Amino acid sequence: MSLRESLKATLTSRILILAVGLFSIATFGHAANVGPQPANELASLPGRWDAGWYLGIASGGYRWEGPSQHPSRLAFFPAFPMAVRGVARVLHLPDAEPPWLWTGVILSTGFFLSSLVYLYRLVNQRFGSESAATSAVWLMALYPFSIFHGQMYSESLFLLCAIGATFHIERSQPWIAAIFGVVAGLTRPVGCLVSLLLVGPAIPALVEPTGRAWYVRTTFVLACVSPFIGTLLYSAYVYHLTGGWFTWLSDQEGWGRTVQNPVVLVGAVVAHVREVGWQRYLLDRPYECINVVAFAFMATMAVPVSRRIGVGPALFMVAAIVLPLRVGGWASMGRYTAVLFPAFMWLGTKTRGPVVLVIFAALQALMAALYYTDRPVF
Repeated sequence: MSLRESLKATLTSRILILAVGLFSIATFGHAANVGPQPANELASLPGRWDAGWYLGIASGGYRWEGPSQHPSRLAFFPAFPMAVRGVARVLHLPDAEPPWLWTGVILSTGFFLSSLVYLYRLVNQRFGSESAATSAVWLMALYPFSIFHGQMYSESLFLLCAIGATFHIERSQPWIAAIFGVVAGLTRPVGCLVSLLLVGPAIPALVEPTGRAWYVRTTFVLACVSPFIGTLLYSAYVYHLTGGWFTWLSDQEGWGRTVQNPVVLVGAVVAHVREVGWQRYLLDRPYECINVVAFAFMATMAVPVSRRIGVGPALFMVAAIVLPLRVGGWASMGRYTAVLFPAFMWLGTKTRGPVVLVIFAALQALMAALYYTDRPVF
């Protein structure tokens, strides 16, 4: 059941996204500020925004030419592009952009399918409800910003690691959870936050009255810190390459991502809306508005998640949107919300009818149209 529903949700949503993308290019065309249009729109369809950076890492690895090189590939963590590289080498793909891009798309889609299978099993394991599990899978697949699950992006791999680690730690399989945790730390800058998902389920194994052998307890501790181990491994590589442990973080400045006060950012939006109204704000800053709404939605979801799913998952959700907001402002906030699976676990227990799914699907089609026509939805 979990595989069947997950496969249906994956294929339905990915076909919808690709179809909308091609149709949007044919009707609306590319944004005016992009370069020459490609000769083959279908072949180059996945080559949007950060996909080029991941493609460069997959095909050419990392390079460092000194502090003046901003932005650089070091801002992108290695797990996903190295997975693409491994598959491409095994398949002996030609050294050309379309085959590598579509390899990334297929691999990302496979990670997303696996994520939905885990999500189904996790919801069913927690609540004993197949209907809730089915609902959660479809909500996740049709969430507007789930367009990035199935692109040449790392979101689907990170989602798989976060859900997989949670599922296996709850089943008292700390070694498997630790593997997922390490890969999560190697996948995204916020990969270490997966530890917040693991501490709660590990506590009973550490403090249960009957006690466990010291090595069993140690495996649970290792599972909890495994995301930090992954981040540390990449940081060590970056240190070897550049002489700085956190060059991957400072390199974010190459995209204008500087440390900002989240309270000030939220306050500025509220003040602007009060001054000009929602309609004017939407017309003046449409893409910022999209990201603000995504942030507000997930921040609101953290409250019921903390009550029904747990404090750890709620903290994971809050930290996963507040930290990027502090470092980069509102840019890409919608994409960051696409991996916050505890929200969909809770929504799955509350949503049964098609209304929310239809709304999600319509908004996902809108996001796909914007993304594939090179509007700044990244």
